[in-house]
Amino acid sequence: QKDPLLVEEAAERVKQFRPSFSKAQEGVEIGITIPSDRKAFREGERVPLELVIRNVSQKTLVVQHSLYPPETPPTVIDAGGKQLSIEEILLLGANRRYKDILKPNEVAVYRHMGLGLGEKPNPPGTFWHPFLKNADAAAGKYRLSQELYLTVREEGHDTGMSFRAVSGEVAFEIEPADQNPAHFPEISG
Repeated sequence: QKDPLLVEEAAERVKQFRPSFSKAQEGVEIGITIPSDRKAFREGERVPLELVIRNVSQKTLVVQHSLYPPETPPTVIDAGGKQLSIEEILLLGANRRYKDILKPNEVAVYRHMGLGLGEKPNPPGTFWHPFLKNADAAAGKYRLSQELYLTVREEGHDTGMSFRAVSGEVAFEIEPADQNPAHFPEISG
């Protein structure tokens, strides 16, 4: 994962791809967005995602987390309200721990690994976690959110609050399978 977008670059990204935010907790809101003009995808594609943390307090906050989607995959709900199962992959070793300082009303945008649709990535050989299994990656409408464990403290203070938060929800659609791969659009972002 790349370093987060901060300050002006992050603010522009949030204007371009409006995130769905959670209710505020400890002075921050957690958001998720699909950084694409597309909202419909096909099996074998990845739904691109970005996680956003926004300081909604009047204080400068230090925010720490270690988003790694294979270990904490997004929550996906189908049109019938059923939560779909996504395998968690627990990796040994250290995960990157993000630590960012956000002034009031500032945002940080973090690249998310996205969500793979089906068990056969296009192109083959791509690291594919997290993903929906073939049986769950059926054509239809879905909602997605991301859980995150984070610590927030006021700048200059040694202690803070650690808690779990869940982003707002974004909607996407899985289109019926196209038998001709030449018809697959390129994903940018």
